[in-house]
Amino acid sequence: MILRSLTRRPAAVSSFVQRACRTPPARFRHSVAPLLNQTDLDTNGIPGLFSKEGFDIAYNQYQGHILQQLNDSTVGTEYDNVDPKTLLVNVARDPTRAYLFNLASMAFNNHFFFRGIQTNPSLTTSPTNHLTPLINQHFTSLDSLRETFLLTADAMFGPGFVWLVQTDEGATGSLRILTTYLAGSPISGAHYRQQSVDANTLNAETSIEQN
Repeated sequence: MILRSLTRRPAAVSSFVQRACRTPPARFRHSVAPLLNQTDLDTNGIPGLFSKEGFDIAYNQYQGHILQQLNDSTVGTEYDNVDPKTLLVNVARDPTRAYLFNLASMAFNNHFFFRGIQTNPSLTTSPTNHLTPLINQHFTSLDSLRETFLLTADAMFGPGFVWLVQTDEGATGSLRILTTYLAGSPISGAHYRQQSVDANTLNAETSIEQN
């Protein structure tokens, strides 16, 4: 389970937190950000995906738990009050901060996923005038992108996320579909912690090749 693996705090981090807690915590703490359609989601869930109880567990409770762990692990330190996206980029290269990276990255990923869900069936959206030509260039059409996206997600073995990313800065950057497992991040500043494969499913020879 993601929840279990992320909240198993290593001894080094526990010691780090104990020292940090000698400093009084700042008043601001990370908390679960309400979504634009939060009331509707709390009442009806996400039809076809989550009941209201399922949504409460997957977003309200899980996000709250991850952010609480992040608060407890950063209080009184240089990372106190740093937003999850900035934090995950700052610690991505530091193996001694892997626990903080996992928490910050999962908090960012989970919120990004849920904030993009639209449950109003009468509301239709379409890509921007800037994005549409890129989709047509790299995926032929929006329907082709959708099909490829769903097939990629269906082929994943293990918990993770599927992203549509732009590989280069600027208007002409190419689009590609990227998979990340567990708390892997698609953010360019943390590309070394992408976790584009699920290490739990690799055999010994494949694992050696990946390294």
